[in-house]
Amino acid sequence: MQNIGYRLSLAAFALVLVGAGCGSTSPSTEVGVNTGTDNSAGSAAVGSCSPLKVTVDGVDVSGQYTNALSYTGVSMGYRTEIVQLYNGDKFNYTCEDVLGSGRIDSADLDMVGASYNDLSYAQMVNFGSDNYPTPTELVAPASGVGSTQTVCATEVSWTGMTGPTAGKQITVSGALSGTYCGDKQM
Repeated sequence: MQNIGYRLSLAAFALVLVGAGCGSTSPSTEVGVNTGTDNSAGSAAVGSCSPLKVTVDGVDVSGQYTNALSYTGVSMGYRTEIVQLYNGDKFNYTCEDVLGSGRIDSADLDMVGASYNDLSYAQMVNFGSDNYPTPTELVAPASGVGSTQTVCATEVSWTGMTGPTAGKQITVSGALSGTYCGDKQM
């Protein structure tokens, strides 16, 4: 079984490697800090970043994603900030699950996530098992384990390729906030 956090991080890291060959880019906007973000639903607005909005074929499903966690994927000197929101009706994951190597597997893909790295090639969102590159910004870095970290995703739409959303129009935008768990060696 493949760990979902690992899959998202691996996809982000693969894009980092591609970007590393082409040179790095700086984030287009300045990073701000907002330590007062409420992450109970994982979707509150942060600064100029709107609340999370996730639609599937035009139906808003944002409210399902309430089990919100984040971490820093670390590999070969690259650090990628990752926020993952799981369907709170189905899952109650903890930092131990996200940082460990066992309990979140590919069958548990009822989630939305975003990753941010200084290299624009490592910025993406995902919904279920579909990953899609889009500009993201770290708008609220974690101040330590247990604090809230927020990645803001530019609106992006694509047609789902796998699972229950295959052939359906997926749109993701806004603030993805999660409780920060710490570093995860990839």
